[in-house]
Amino acid sequence: MDSEIIDAVTGWDSAPAERGYGGLRSLADDGFTGAVVAGMTWGFMLNGRLLGVFDGTVDGFEGESIEAYRAPDPALPLLYAMRETGGDVRAQYYTEETPLQDADGTLSAGGFTGYVELSENVLSGDYYVVYHGGKSMSAAFVGNSRRLITGDEAFERASDEVGIYKVYDVDIDLVDIPGGDPDEEADETAGVAAGGVAGGVAPTGDEGAEDADAPTATDEPGATATADEDGDETPEVDDGDGDLVGDEPEPADEEPAPAASADAAASDVFSAEAQWRNARSIPSLDPRDAEGESVDGRPGTPRSHQRNTTHATHRRPSRGGAAAESRPSSEDQPPQRRSQPDEQTSEEPAVDPAEAESLKQRVEALASERDRLKSERDALREERDEHRSRAEELEGRVAELESEVERLRGQLDEAGIRSTDRSMSADEALRGTNLFVRYARKGEATLEKAHDGQASREEVVENLRLEHHTTFDTEGLGIDGQPYEEFLHETPEYGFAKWVVTDLLYEIGETGNRSSLAGVFDSIPKADRIELYGSVSIPLGDGEAESRQFDIIVRDQMGEPLFVANLNDSRDPATRPMVTQLIKDSKGVANAKETLGSAFMVTKSFFEPGALEAATEETGGGLLSRSKRKSFVKLSRKQGYHLCLVEARGGEFHLNVPDL
Repeated sequence: MDSEIIDAVTGWDSAPAERGYGGLRSLADDGFTGAVVAGMTWGFMLNGRLLGVFDGTVDGFEGESIEAYRAPDPALPLLYAMRETGGDVRAQYYTEETPLQDADGTLSAGGFTGYVELSENVLSGDYYVVYHGGKSMSAAFVGNSRRLITGDEAFERASDEVGIYKVYDVDIDLVDIPGGDPDEEADETAGVAAGGVAGGVAPTGDEGAEDADAPTATDEPGATATADEDGDETPEVDDGDGDLVGDEPEPADEEPAPAASADAAASDVFSAEAQWRNARSIPSLDPRDAEGESVDGRPGTPRSHQRNTTHATHRRPSRGGAAAESRPSSEDQPPQRRSQPDEQTSEEPAVDPAEAESLKQRVEALASERDRLKSERDALREERDEHRSRAEELEGRVAELESEVERLRGQLDEAGIRSTDRSMSADEALRGTNLFVRYARKGEATLEKAHDGQASREEVVENLRLEHHTTFDTEGLGIDGQPYEEFLHETPEYGFAKWVVTDLLYEIGETGNRSSLAGVFDSIPKADRIELYGSVSIPLGDGEAESRQFDIIVRDQMGEPLFVANLNDSRDPATRPMVTQLIKDSKGVANAKETLGSAFMVTKSFFEPGALEAATEETGGGLLSRSKRKSFVKLSRKQGYHLCLVEARGGEFHLNVPDL
C-alpha cells in the first residue's frame, strides 16, 4: 500500500466493525463505503461491495480484528482501489490542446472504466476524475495541506488548471466475502454485472421504447441468407450528407443505438489508438505482392524461385553423356601412348656430379643435427624425471607440514588460544569492509515478502545472509588478538546493520507505524549493500562535488543511499553537537538524493537532553505536533526523511526517537 494513501485513509472517521468475515458481511449489508484493515491487509468498499484486497488476501480478515474508516466521498475508495490495482496509461494530453471537458465527455459516452490524473506541471495540487461504466466522480487534493475537494467543484477546478493529464485504463474485479449465502452472493453478482460498482446508467423509458420498436434480424431472414451465400457484402458509400446510399439492409443482431453512438464518440479522442489496435495485417515486403501480382502460379512466391526451378531441370547432363564421350578408352589409344619405360628413362637428363655431392653433404649434416637433437632430448628427459621425483618428495613434505600445522592449531583451539599470522588495526579493517544482504533461497522468505506481510520474522532470519567482502585477505588475519570474522561480528557496526535488516521492519509493522515511518519501512526491503565508514558524493554543479562522511551507509542495488548513520562508541553520552552534525550532513544528502529514507544516531550509552532537544527542534516534534510522520525532517511538500535516535546496550538496539 502506498504510504500517501495510508496517511489519507487513517485520517477518515472510524466506523464500528465486528471481527472476521462476519464484520465484512455486516459492513456490506449496511452499504459501507470506505476502507477496512486487518493487520497489514487492506481493502476498499463501495456501497457495501469489496473492490479489492491489497498487501494480502481476503483470508487475512478471517478471525481478525477489523478497523473500518468511513470515506468522506464515494470517489475516494474507488480511486484508491484503482491506484493500488494499477493500470495501463491509455493516453496523455495537454489541457491547452485537449481540454479536460472534451475527454470527460468522450470517456463517459464510451462507458470507460479507469481514472484521469491531472498532476504533472500543476502547482496547486493533484486532481482526479474516476470512472466506472462511464459514470464519473471527481476529487482533488489542493495545497500543501492537501485539502480534499470533491464533486462538481473539484471538476471545475481541474478544468481551469493548465497541465498534463493521463488516462489510466483499470480493470476492477469485485472480491467475494467468504462464508455468505451463495444465493445472495449470486444475486449481488448479477446486480453488479448489470449496474456496475458505482451504479450503471439505465436507459430511459423513451430509449427503451425505441429499442423495442427497432427492426430485428428475424424480420427479413432472406437478407442474412443472401450475405452468407455470396460470401461478400457490397460496401455502402457515404453521399456526403451522413446518409448511406444504397438499399437499406435489415439490421441483424445489432447492438442498441446508445451503445453504437457511444462507440462513435469514443473514437474522437482515441481514433489513432483504435486504428493501431484494429490492425490485423502486415504489408508485404515484396512490392510485386503489394501490386497484386501472382508469382509462379501462387501468391507470395518470388520470381527468382521460379527461375531457379526452371534452370534446375536443364542443368545436369547424364553420367553417360558428353563427359563420358570425351574420354577415349584405353583400347582406342595409340600404341605409342602406352607404357614405354625404357624410352622415357633414356630421355631423362643426366645428373650434375657437383650438385650430387652437395646434396650428399647436406644429407650428412642433417643426420648429424638429428643425432645431436636426439641426444639433447634424452638429456632433458632425464632432467625432467629428476625434477619430477624431487617435486613428489616436496609435495609429500608439504603434506606432512600441513598436517602438523592442523594438529598444532587443534591444540591451540582446545587451549582457547586463537592463532593469527598477521594483524591489522580495527579502523583499517572496518574501512575496507562491505556487507551484502543475500538469501540462501531467493524463492522463499525475503524482506520484500516480509514487507507485504507474507513471511514471518523467523523465516526471514533463517533465510537471510549478511555476507562480507573486504579489500584485503582475511585468512589468518587478526584484529586486536581476534580472528577477523569473530571481531567483525562483535562490532556495533555489524550489530546495527543486522538489526536494521532483521528486526526493525517487524518492530515498525507490529507497532502499527507503517505509515508514520513509511520512509524507513518502505526502504528496508531495498537494502543491498552496507558500507562501513564511507562517504556520499553530493554534486555542486559545473562538474564539482563534495562528500559527506558517515560511519554506516545502507545502499540499494544502484548504489544510492537509503540510510546513513553515525556511531558513538564511547561510554560518554551522545551530545547535541553530534546530533546537529548528523542533521547537517544528512540534509545535504537528502537534498541531492531522493532515495534517503532515514538518518540514525546510534550510541552505546544514552542521549543528553540537548541531543534530544536538537532532534525535536529539527523535526517539529512534541505534544503540539500535527504531523502524521514521526520524527520527520521536511525538505519540501513531498520530500523529506526520518531522524532516528538509537541506543545500543548488551548487543541489543532500541529505537528511542521516535517512540514506537
